Amino acid sequence: MKIRDDFYKKETSHLFIAFLLFLVTFVTFLNSINNQFINIDDYRYVVHNPLIREIDVTSLKRIFSHFWFSDYLPLNLISFSIDYHFWQLNPKGYHITNIILHIINVILVYLFFFVLTKNKRVSIFTALFFGLHPVQVESVAWISERKTLLFFFFGFLSLITYLKGKKPFYIFSLFFFLCSLLSKSHAVIIPFLLVLIDIFQDKIERKKILEKIPYFIFTIIFSIITILSQARVGGIKEPFGGSFTSHLFTMAKAFLLYFRNIFFPFYLNNYYNIHPVTNFFSISAIFSLIFIILILFITILSFKRNKKIFFSLSWFFIALLPVSNIIPISIVMADRYLYLPIIGIAFLLANLLFNQEKEKISLFIYIFVSVIIVTLIGLTVQRNKVWHDSISLWQDSLKKDNKNSKAWDMLGVAFYNKKEY
Repeated sequence: MKIRDDFYKKETSHLFIAFLLFLVTFVTFLNSINNQFINIDDYRYVVHNPLIREIDVTSLKRIFSHFWFSDYLPLNLISFSIDYHFWQLNPKGYHITNIILHIINVILVYLFFFVLTKNKRVSIFTALFFGLHPVQVESVAWISERKTLLFFFFGFLSLITYLKGKKPFYIFSLFFFLCSLLSKSHAVIIPFLLVLIDIFQDKIERKKILEKIPYFIFTIIFSIITILSQARVGGIKEPFGGSFTSHLFTMAKAFLLYFRNIFFPFYLNNYYNIHPVTNFFSISAIFSLIFIILILFITILSFKRNKKIFFSLSWFFIALLPVSNIIPISIVMADRYLYLPIIGIAFLLANLLFNQEKEKISLFIYIFVSVIIVTLIGLTVQRNKVWHDSISLWQDSLKKDNKNSKAWDMLGVAFYNKKEY
């Protein structure tokens, strides 16, 4: 059965769509508002952080002139200062801010893809899949991950203003990019996404290349700062398993698990106890490596054949690059690392479901999309409950992996802090 897409043929107000995105996202994350501080970084960044206690010139100077636990995130700390001014140490206020930022990010995703494609169906689905997916709970329900929400917010403002193409907007784009870097160093990939946008729009020319130079200068500076600061505190590790081969197979394993978590988000964990791959001839090791090679091959092959597939998969790879452990870091994989990369997969699915060349979309597609969205909402609401407090979080982690020594340790700390011995 076919139905005419009259809703999209009319000049539907972007304001109305933004309101719908706001409403659905707010309802989905509403039950995270009463969550508590978590015993991973929340006490370090908020509860015991002297830098956020005042908002004045002296405090701002300290924030901009200090690393905080090897991270240079001044705008992130300023946002916590504002929350502290209004809420002190009531976690509800911090959660409200996180939810508001995430809602704005969902709307920005819609606006970005509409400016890029002029396709409302694709833009709405991409925004909803991004905003409602349960892997996003870690970035929204965990107060300390404010930095991810902020870097994304400023990063997408940079991308959107860049798409405008005129000089005043170029200055704004560069400014927002700098703000993104001052929120989280993951923003160093923004210039690469700008190049990807140029490729998607067939705008590779000398002028476009030259205007990226300031972006890449900032990227180099902040990359060096991050690497040096992390190395100083032991954040840069030896290759997993002690060899390049073991490290490569472990990265491939994590990559495969990311895809599993996107398409089958039933085994999410706040701490993945990934062991280095040492048996290179095991079925799982070989399959993981073949899978990543296949995805890379499809990405390269689609460069001339299908720009949408190329754009989507390239976005995923580029956005995951800083946390892909090319430079080994302390954490192999985490749900929060998918906050930006998942957009590539969302855009790919949107284009597969809503063929731009079709005037009519089958009723089955609308039903299928509705089932996807409702399922994501249900899983996210449940995942919000897991992040209610440290005890519920680590208990869930142990349900997924009862051999996770980190989870046992942190659960013990959580019970100790509550004086439940």
